Amino acid sequence: MDHVTTDLNELVAKGKTQGYLTYDEVNAYLPDEAVNPEKLDNLLMALDEAGIELLTDPPADSSQALESLAAHPAAEESLAMPAGELPKLSDDPVRMYLSQMAIIPLLTREQEISLAKKIEVTRKRFRRSVLGCNFAMQVTIDTLEKVYQGVLPFDRTIKVSLTERLTKDQILARMPHNLKTLGQIRQHNRDDFRRLVRRSTSRTERLEARKRFCRRRRKALQLVEELSLRTRRVQPLVKQLREFSQRMDFVRRRMNELAHDPDARDEWANFRKELRSLMMLTWESPRSLRNRLAVVNQQFQDYEHVKRQLSSGNLRLVVSIA
Repeated sequence: MDHVTTDLNELVAKGKTQGYLTYDEVNAYLPDEAVNPEKLDNLLMALDEAGIELLTDPPADSSQALESLAAHPAAEESLAMPAGELPKLSDDPVRMYLSQMAIIPLLTREQEISLAKKIEVTRKRFRRSVLGCNFAMQVTIDTLEKVYQGVLPFDRTIKVSLTERLTKDQILARMPHNLKTLGQIRQHNRDDFRRLVRRSTSRTERLEARKRFCRRRRKALQLVEELSLRTRRVQPLVKQLREFSQRMDFVRRRMNELAHDPDARDEWANFRKELRSLMMLTWESPRSLRNRLAVVNQQFQDYEHVKRQLSSGNLRLVVSIA
């Protein structure tokens, strides 16, 4: 077992013991010079399998927080600026902008590196959660196939990165193999999902089918990430998944309402058919898709928050130099 695997196992074991990991703990595992995509993929895959949550700060016990505040009462007061020191309002938008930017502290080199890692971690977590849904995955595969066929422009659809060793030639060389394997994975997982939703499937068969399904889905995520689809191509898929989720919830509610009405059997059957179609399209139950979207929303907020932190610090640096 090499030291990379050992370090990852130790990190995962720590996460299991704590019940979470912080971004600082994850950042310490990742190299400073450039985020190795394979190492990051393995890390996120391991965290997903173990069900370990990533937090910005460790969860504080409320009683400890109150004791800390009592011991350091000035800490709360420091959050508010004395009335005499409040900046005067100005009608000059440039002056207001410079005044606001002057409040933001400069980023150190270590802070820049830490935020850059957090951006990549939060970005990939968000992408993996979205693409874990079959509908989003299939749309992505269709998009990648159009790029390979020359129907869509490469540069506007695919992100190249010299630091991550993702050049245009390398990505194009991977495409035929990855796309072929993705097609095979999708066919096998379609069969296993049908087993999962079929009532006649035994519990043992269902457990085995789920293991295969999850294992192949992780492989599909890895293959798609190797082709480096731009994140702006992934973000619009969230809206479509939300619409599917809302419709599934509505259909499920109507089925429950009509379940005991003998005059509504045909309507109930139509709703049941629609629900099954939506489940086969997404490979999700109403509950699992709802849960996925809750995770996606939180991860996207984390991603946007870290981007704002970095951009604000960089803007502050530009202002100070000017």
